[in-house]
Amino acid sequence: MDQAPPEIVRVDLSPAILQLKTLGIANVMAFDFFTKPSEESMVKALEILRSLKIIDDHGNLTKTGSKINDFPLDPKLTVALLESGTLLANLDKEKFGCVDEMLSLVAMISSEPIFQPMRDGKGLVKTKKKIAAKEGDHLTLLNVYKFYHKVHSRAEKSKFCAEFKLIEKSILNAIHLRETLEKLLYKEGVDIKKSDNDTEGILRCVCTGYFQNAAQRQPDGTYQVISSREIVLLHPTSILNAVHPEWVIFHEILKSGQSGHSYIRNVSEISIDWLTELAPDYYQDKKAEI
Repeated sequence: MDQAPPEIVRVDLSPAILQLKTLGIANVMAFDFFTKPSEESMVKALEILRSLKIIDDHGNLTKTGSKINDFPLDPKLTVALLESGTLLANLDKEKFGCVDEMLSLVAMISSEPIFQPMRDGKGLVKTKKKIAAKEGDHLTLLNVYKFYHKVHSRAEKSKFCAEFKLIEKSILNAIHLRETLEKLLYKEGVDIKKSDNDTEGILRCVCTGYFQNAAQRQPDGTYQVISSREIVLLHPTSILNAVHPEWVIFHEILKSGQSGHSYIRNVSEISIDWLTELAPDYYQDKKAEI
């Protein structure tokens, strides 16, 4: 019987490569892995880290890269969080200015699942619509966090979670994680500012970490991931199933053992211009494809 390839051969190697770089291993290509990943996957991981500005053109950790392991997050989320308070080099204004919102959003994404599982994905989408953001799932999670905090009494919070099929334990975990992340940002001297509901700025900031996770709608309603050319579907629980925008960014791909389909989860609508603006090096070779 055929066996699945080892996990290290199949997954994104960028977190593992980052760990090796942090340990001071300069030539990761020569590292003696227990199960040797393909050269292609190693090169791709290095490309991702360089595009995220975690390593420079010589493969050395950047200032951002040296901070990544201080945060208990996926490197892509850490980059997006750190970028939320950065300044444009040539302008005397903030690049995104949405640190407060990104703290909440990053904590919610990292504390999933937030919504209770339901056999009928359409049923969950119907419930989500009462609290959803039209831009997609990321800002919907942010709405959940904000509305939960607006409810004060214990009874009202329980009622709120029951009404919207929320897992309160996950929300409480997100609150705790947000407090931890906020302390880490204060150590870095980052001012925790709000963006006054600048939804585009928040989603553009998400793109700084997840620009590789962009997909374009195809004529048959499926989506093609730009970086891998993989054909995927919107997850049945995504709020965007009602509109199917042309361009989306997503958090992860889930493969269904029953249907054999691949689904993108936590999806938001974006503009293609954001990708070429925020990650010009990464998309330079892909312009002909998009």
